[in-house]
Amino acid sequence: MQDVRRFLVTHVHGDHYSLASRVRSITGAETYLGEGERQSLRAITEADIDERMRQALRDAGAQTLADSWEPHELGTPDSWADPSAWIKDGHEIDLGNRTLLTVTTPGHTLGHCIFVDPSTALTFTGDHVLPRITPSVGFEAFIRDNPLRDYIRSLQRLLTRPDTRLLPAHGDPCDSTHARVSELLAHHESRLAETLAAAAGAGPSTPFEIAARLTWTRRRRSFTALGPNDASLATMETRAHLEALCDRLLVHKVSTDARDAYAVA
Repeated sequence: MQDVRRFLVTHVHGDHYSLASRVRSITGAETYLGEGERQSLRAITEADIDERMRQALRDAGAQTLADSWEPHELGTPDSWADPSAWIKDGHEIDLGNRTLLTVTTPGHTLGHCIFVDPSTALTFTGDHVLPRITPSVGFEAFIRDNPLRDYIRSLQRLLTRPDTRLLPAHGDPCDSTHARVSELLAHHESRLAETLAAAAGAGPSTPFEIAARLTWTRRRRSFTALGPNDASLATMETRAHLEALCDRLLVHKVSTDARDAYAVA
C-alpha cells in the first residue's frame, strides 16, 4: 500500500471515497475530491443524517418507506475526513507520464467529477456514465431541488468535448463515451415522458404515488416488487424527474398535508 501515493476520487459515496480516506490515515497517501462535494461530505457526517433522509421520503409521500429506513453504517471518522485537496473544474493533475484534466459533472452527486486523459483519449467517468445502468439521481445526503437537470446538463457537456474511451467505475470499458452519453440522454427523455403520463389524469399526486404507477429496472419490474431500499431510490428518482418536468413547465408542484405533490400543468 505504500506504493499508492494519491487517490483521485470522483464523488463522495461510500464505495468510492471512504476506503481511500481510511488508507490515507494509515499510509499518508493524498486524496483528491471535487470541491462541489463539500456540502455532501458535511451532510454525511452530521448526526441527523438518517432523520433527514427519512424526512425526504416523508415529503415525497413515502411514509412507510421512511418508517423502514435503515440507518447508515458510517464506519470510522477517518473514513469521512476532508480530502488532502479540493479540486476545481479544469484542474490539471500531473502524473509524470500523463496529465489528467478534472471535469465537473454534477448530477449523481452534487460535486461529482470525472478525469480525462486527452493524450490517450481516455475518460475515467466514475458513476456519471455507466455502460449498462443509469446512475441513481435524487437521493443523497445533501438533497437539492433539481438534480436531474444538473445531470442532463453534465451529460450534454460531455458531447461538446472530444469523444474518448469510457472507463467507468462499475462495468466494462466502452469504446465511445459519446455513444453511451447519447443513450443515457435518450433514456431520460423517455423516462420524463413516462413520468408525465403517470402524473396525468389523477390530480395532484406525490412522487411515491407516481413511482408506483411506473415500472422499474431494465426488466420493467413493478414498484411493489422492489425492496425498501430500491423503492426509496425509485421514489426519489421519480421526484427528480418531476422537478425536471416542473423546470420545463409541464408539471407544477403543490403542497398537500405537508407532502409534496405534482400535477400536470
